[in-house]
Amino acid sequence: SAPVADRAARAFLGLAWRQEKQEDSMASKGRFAPDFMIMQRRKDEENRRVYDEKFKSDSSLQRVAQWEQKTSNRIDRNAASRRVDSMARDLESNLEERRARLAALLAEEDAAYTVEQE
Repeated sequence: SAPVADRAARAFLGLAWRQEKQEDSMASKGRFAPDFMIMQRRKDEENRRVYDEKFKSDSSLQRVAQWEQKTSNRIDRNAASRRVDSMARDLESNLEERRARLAALLAEEDAAYTVEQE
């Protein structure tokens, strides 16, 4: 759709350029067509319409691109956050296991020391 609109805009602008050249040659001769002002106004309106359509299309595409970029960044941030959370849970789990082993070892040593004291 966009290439077709671009082609149409270029074709229109080429036509407008040819019309301007004709109008410039008429102006240099000092005479204008009776409906010159009407044709000029129509040409200006058409140029404005083409510009507005292109602007709307570009704005829409820009909004979509920004949304995609924002969503991609959010996905990346969430994935990184999940990895960090997972690593923190693994570290906490390992620490708890180590504490349990050390507590069991301390209990054994305490029992052995108590037996030696008696």
